[in-house]
Amino acid sequence: MAIAYVRSAGRASSAAPDAGGSFALDATGGNILLVVLASRHFTNTVSSITYAGQALTLKSGPIDQPDTGGQRGRIWLYYLVNPPSGSNTLAYTLSSATYANACSAEIWSGVDTGDPFGTVATASGDPSPATVNVTSSSVQTVVDAVGIFGGTTIAVGGGQTSRDTRDGDDGGGNYSNTRAGHSSEPGAGSVTMSWTFSDAHASAGWCIIGVPLKPGVANNRAVWVF
Repeated sequence: MAIAYVRSAGRASSAAPDAGGSFALDATGGNILLVVLASRHFTNTVSSITYAGQALTLKSGPIDQPDTGGQRGRIWLYYLVNPPSGSNTLAYTLSSATYANACSAEIWSGVDTGDPFGTVATASGDPSPATVNVTSSSVQTVVDAVGIFGGTTIAVGGGQTSRDTRDGDDGGGNYSNTRAGHSSEPGAGSVTMSWTFSDAHASAGWCIIGVPLKPGVANNRAVWVF
């Protein structure tokens, strides 16, 4: 069985700062869970993140938005192989309830759980678009995790499939918005993952993480015929 997207879920702060939250996610049919967590405040750290009570592993981050004169943001990418089947709770807690935050999670199947990832690529900047180049291969699937801070109307680049987006707010309007999202694209020698957005403020900016998912051994083996 090839690598396949299963489903997504998430949550975000709404009209007031908070230090995290929880939501239900069904991992049935999948063998890896990926989570992007975005916080508008760059001094925040992740105190805990669990699925069905199991701690997730940090794959990359924090990746910080460059200082553009405002409250710059940061993102993290977490994962859990072989997440418990069924609908379970994903919960996360940040170190402080400062500005907006957003969390987006996705389930994939057909991934090599012993060695799930290729080489991670990261980038950050301002203004739009958020872009990162990822080295992969044709048997892999490239996924990304993006955080957009102070921007509006986000959209994935050509060739990508948007898997989930979440819009966090702390009541401060578009200046304080924090958006988190996932997308995917079939692997190739080099894959560019990108998101465009409209700047809502001079300090709007972005962070992005891209990484290939490796297929299970049965999907990646050579077949010899004699």
